[in-house]
Amino acid sequence: MLLDQIINGLTVGSVYTLVGVGYTLIYGVLGLINFAHGAIYTAGAYFAFTLLATWNTGFTLAFLLAMVLTAILGMVVEKVAYYPLRHARLDCQVISVFGTAIVLENVIMLVWGSKPRPFPADILASTVRVGSFTFSMIQLAMFATALGTMVILYLLVYRTKVGIAMRACSMDNETANLMGVDIERLRLGTFALSAALAASAGTLIGIYYRMVSFNMGLSVVIKAFVVAITGGIGNIVGAFFSGLVLGQIESLGAAYVSSGYRDAFVYVVLILLLLFKPGGLFGKLTQEKV
Repeated sequence: MLLDQIINGLTVGSVYTLVGVGYTLIYGVLGLINFAHGAIYTAGAYFAFTLLATWNTGFTLAFLLAMVLTAILGMVVEKVAYYPLRHARLDCQVISVFGTAIVLENVIMLVWGSKPRPFPADILASTVRVGSFTFSMIQLAMFATALGTMVILYLLVYRTKVGIAMRACSMDNETANLMGVDIERLRLGTFALSAALAASAGTLIGIYYRMVSFNMGLSVVIKAFVVAITGGIGNIVGAFFSGLVLGQIESLGAAYVSSGYRDAFVYVVLILLLLFKPGGLFGKLTQEKV
């Protein structure tokens, strides 16, 4: 039973990782918490659902097309709701973010309805047996996607010119712009990448639970926010490991204490962390002189 719960924790933690990394990317470049990320995650899951259930495209094509469509949606959101307010006060930007999330969620409900929609049951339904325990292909796909994404993003951020530009923007936007970094293009690219990651997570969790609903992004995005904080906001590797740790806490707590407190465990961890290590498990607390 313990091994089963550890596998379940890795599976759910992989989803938190994918969403949390997207979260932390946007914060790193824009310095803005994207509360619309949950609605974008939901849209990605619905794109994949439509491609699979209506167009019968197969898993791989649906997965990739959902990421592309959601990346385009992410760029539209950035252009419409974020870019016009880039010089506005922080409270105006936060209101815009919340408004965008509500609008997107309602559009999803209008297009696909308010009732949960079932994913086809035969997608990645086969199982793999290793020794004395068994796990499904979807569980393997979720963990492999999270691990592969972390490696690719690490190489992108720390081994490419684009990554250097992203890190420069995270330190000082104006100086990066003076050094020749195209801030507008970088913002768009970061939103597209973050949205694509959210779509991959939404698709995988939809197949895992065999269901999508218009409000499925709310709980996940809050947990992704916790992942971003506990990992040290702006820290990709930290977000990866924090997502997996959070999944383990949730899974083991639900199995050995009570499933009714599944969400409460996450917030207890967040409160304790903010009290004793506010910079996050893998981050550093920074101070600004005024």
